[in-house]
Amino acid sequence: MKIPFIGPAYASDSLPVSAQTCVNWYVEANAPGAEGPVSLKPTPGLVEFADLGTNLPVVGMCVLNEYLFAVSGSTLFKISAAGNASEIGAVLTQAEHVSLAQNGLQLIGADETGGVIYTEAGGLVAITDPDFPNASSLCFFDGYFVYVRPATAIFGVSGLYNGFSYDALQFATAEGAAGNRLLACVNDHRQLWLFGTKSIEIWYNSGSSYFPFTRYGGAFIERGCAARFSPAKVDNSVFWLGDDNVVYRAVDFTPVRISTHALEAAINTYPAVNDSFGYTYSQGGHSFYVLTFPSSGGETWAFDTVTGLWHQRKSYGMTRHRANCYANFNGNHIVGDVENGKLYRMDTETYTDGGDPIVRERTTQVLSSEGAAIRMSSLQVLFEQGTGLLSGQGEDPQAMLQWSDDGARTWSSEMWVSIGKMGKYGYRSIWRRLGSFRTRVFRLRISDPIKAVVIDSMAEIERMR
Repeated sequence: MKIPFIGPAYASDSLPVSAQTCVNWYVEANAPGAEGPVSLKPTPGLVEFADLGTNLPVVGMCVLNEYLFAVSGSTLFKISAAGNASEIGAVLTQAEHVSLAQNGLQLIGADETGGVIYTEAGGLVAITDPDFPNASSLCFFDGYFVYVRPATAIFGVSGLYNGFSYDALQFATAEGAAGNRLLACVNDHRQLWLFGTKSIEIWYNSGSSYFPFTRYGGAFIERGCAARFSPAKVDNSVFWLGDDNVVYRAVDFTPVRISTHALEAAINTYPAVNDSFGYTYSQGGHSFYVLTFPSSGGETWAFDTVTGLWHQRKSYGMTRHRANCYANFNGNHIVGDVENGKLYRMDTETYTDGGDPIVRERTTQVLSSEGAAIRMSSLQVLFEQGTGLLSGQGEDPQAMLQWSDDGARTWSSEMWVSIGKMGKYGYRSIWRRLGSFRTRVFRLRISDPIKAVVIDSMAEIERMR
């Protein structure tokens, strides 16, 4: 009989309830008539695109015309479509992340200590206008650079298509909630979303001669934001980490909870969440919101807007994914490395992270039969067979299986079977003599650099009296 092997990440704080993991795989719903209703697809690998040569984290990226600009440490680089990088100059104090925006002519970068502007003609220069108050967040909107004044509820605008010019009177306050402090601004469908610590306000360009933006009368969200780099937009919506450690997406102007109880329990164990950051991208018919919590090693969680399910992403030797920022450049999904100043292209046909192995893991939901004992003679996991490589690791790809009969507290020894060498399309991956149990969870791992697709599973079982 078929058994429920495929599913999302949902490790409850009570493991006997659910110990499900889904790491470096995501769930895809299949069309009617397919082998199974769902399958596990591998998350994309990373192909090196450029090396900035800094051995420092990449903390921000932005595309201006035909070039990608990236900040590594405190240095700005200009990268061509071919991946050739040239150093522009020092930008700001070295930060965990830098806010960048562009208006088609100018690239502006800012943090709590100041701001800089890059143009082709003038190079990189500091913003010297005394009316520029520094900025914790930036975005472009209808010709203006919109900035958030650090540690206040104030936001303002630059001159029209002029990031060098500011007017001390061109500002407004997001004051719908007492004690609110603005963290971030996002332009979504020509609506200015202002994320504060206690509330979110939505403004629009009314064309007023006094100040160009006006608050939407009925668009006030009584939910704050926990991290200024967590808001991101995709799938006609905005996503963010709420001030209550719940992940939300906006449906019209209503915050809708998308995190699970298991994810929220995990978030509440992190030593800090205000440094979390999110990015979004669409690939292969899926749109993902990827949220990383860097503190104390941290973890990376990804939400698939198509299925509404979460999975985790981890790089080899890390508890999180190494992507530290994201940009869509020249039709490619580019991420910056958290460790070494490298940029990578996310590729669905690459099965390593810059040459490092990708360990994929799935821990199943609890298998039981209303308290009766079960004897399992064999378990077959149906993979996409015949995906082995010509030589080296992956020539004879292997899958490792363990099980736990005590609520994922202790595990059996590892049992390895082949997935099938190249061209062995009829190969069957079967584990035998699996003993008896009343409740059981299985844990499957694959680290070979192959196309590891899990299609279905079935077992020979006998319900015992």
